[in-house]
Amino acid sequence: MKNSKIFPILILSLASMLINISCEQATEQHNSILKRNDDVALTTRSDCEECPGDDECCCAVWGQPGYPDATLQFCGTTNGMSACSGAATGNCPSFSGGGLFRTLNTDTPRQSFCVGENSPFYVRNLSGTTTAYIIITCQADLTAPDTMWLQIAPGAYRYIETNNTCEISTCE
Repeated sequence: MKNSKIFPILILSLASMLINISCEQATEQHNSILKRNDDVALTTRSDCEECPGDDECCCAVWGQPGYPDATLQFCGTTNGMSACSGAATGNCPSFSGGGLFRTLNTDTPRQSFCVGENSPFYVRNLSGTTTAYIIITCQADLTAPDTMWLQIAPGAYRYIETNNTCEISTCE
């Protein structure tokens, strides 16, 4: 009878000891790998694996609620297949880079693309009759990204630039 009371206490003591030891080891392992003030490059890119460069922004575009359809051209991307250029506009210098096309609809409501840090690019609404209502970010790999809500008239361009943390602003 005495042994049956001691056994559960012994098991709980051993379990507590193992938990404490495992936590201490994890802390020691972490500290041996990373030291305070070490520069660490984050590599989680979620749905943007096509932006492998350290100085590239993982961008995405999607339709505003109630306006899912848009056909867009992007210029100044790092992953565009065709070459294009943009004129100096507002506070953005002229630029050249890759160009690509993205169509937003119910089948493909969100599209990704890549842009360099500290770089301008433009978005053009290719529709001749319908305004594009879009949301754009160049921090698509973050949980709470900086976003911009845009209305782009038919055939119009919107010039945008990124900074060194991939936040975006218009070039106006």
